[in-house]
Amino acid sequence: MLSERPRLTRRWGFLCLSLFLFAFVSGCGGGKGNVSGTVTVGGKPLPMGNIVFTPESGPSVVAEIHDGKYSAEGVPTGDVKVSLDLRNLKTIAEQTAPKTGPAGMAAKFGKMSGDDAAKQKSLNPGAGANIPPEAKEQLAQQQKNSAEASRLQKETLPLISGIPEKYSDPNQSGWTVKVSRGDNTFDAKVTK
Repeated sequence: MLSERPRLTRRWGFLCLSLFLFAFVSGCGGGKGNVSGTVTVGGKPLPMGNIVFTPESGPSVVAEIHDGKYSAEGVPTGDVKVSLDLRNLKTIAEQTAPKTGPAGMAAKFGKMSGDDAAKQKSLNPGAGANIPPEAKEQLAQQQKNSAEASRLQKETLPLISGIPEKYSDPNQSGWTVKVSRGDNTFDAKVTK
């Protein structure tokens, strides 16, 4: 009976060691890393948009671009294809493109229809209006946010109009990054 106990202990030890090694080895083959860097178009930082990391298998990882910089977390390790997702920006560009006809002329010269003028007046009460301080602060913040969005839009629209369509496709962009565990850097340079 004494000889059975060491053999049983060795079996359990061997089983535990095998499971540990299996978990360790399988973890080494995969994993995730973080990728950060810049996105430039003709040398100028892209103010906004999305950069997409597409691994050979599994879901893509998307990171927002702010003032030409991005940071993506949890990107699978290995060779990963990179592309840009500018669909939202292109939609905005199409919506804000100069219109033709009476609507385009009104937009160009700042004339509003009666309905638009009434909405504008209700949103901007006169100087003598009694507005609570909190509402004034909120209105000021909204105006600041609107001005920032307008600035970004004016900077972004000319840049995205010159980006070739190939950069939206991970198989055609020509960008690949070898992601390892930990922090990685990748700078996406769009050339026209």
